[in-house]
Amino acid sequence: MAKLTETSVQQRAPDEILHPDSRALFRFWESVRGESSTAHRNDIDLRHIKDLLPWLAILERHPLKPEYAWRLAGTGVCKIWNQDLTGGQFMADWDNFERDTVCRLMDNVIASHQPCVARFKAVYDDGEMLGIEMLSLPMTPADRKSTQVLASVVPFRMPYWLGETNISRLELSSVKMIWTEHSTRSPRHLPDVACKGRAPSAKPLFRVIDGGR
Repeated sequence: MAKLTETSVQQRAPDEILHPDSRALFRFWESVRGESSTAHRNDIDLRHIKDLLPWLAILERHPLKPEYAWRLAGTGVCKIWNQDLTGGQFMADWDNFERDTVCRLMDNVIASHQPCVARFKAVYDDGEMLGIEMLSLPMTPADRKSTQVLASVVPFRMPYWLGETNISRLELSSVKMIWTEHSTRSPRHLPDVACKGRAPSAKPLFRVIDGGR
């Protein structure tokens, strides 16, 4: 089983990953995958990331439909949505445009075995808002028949009301693909997208950045 050694802890996470928990998960994933393009579930010892477990999730693509399901969702992730997410549809709270965008991003994580980091805003029924970062990493499950997404979903603050009100909508702010060293394949082309409520920018929303060792 992989251990989060002192060396692996010191591995650098890309600067574009902002949240400390996301950065910790990226470094752990790097230490587990070694020379492989993904981390294998059998090699992940959750004891070494026990403090991250409430904010972790596993996403699985539907074999026929362009959608993803929460195969597992930690207690903290469920608290953000104020409901038990496991078994539910991952993109249920996105509008059609952003749902399509997020689905293609997850498809790219699976197809190219490259991580991505996204930031979005949750708007709640009572008008409260919460900034969230989601790091998505390719992971091979125990049966090795497919690729799943191991994700951290972490809020940038912990308001007292978290877990007491429901999300009314999610607004995507930014997404960046992270280029790791295992492969010479480029991520699929993703068009530049202006986030809802913002004017189009010359700076693309989707950008490949260097990461990994």
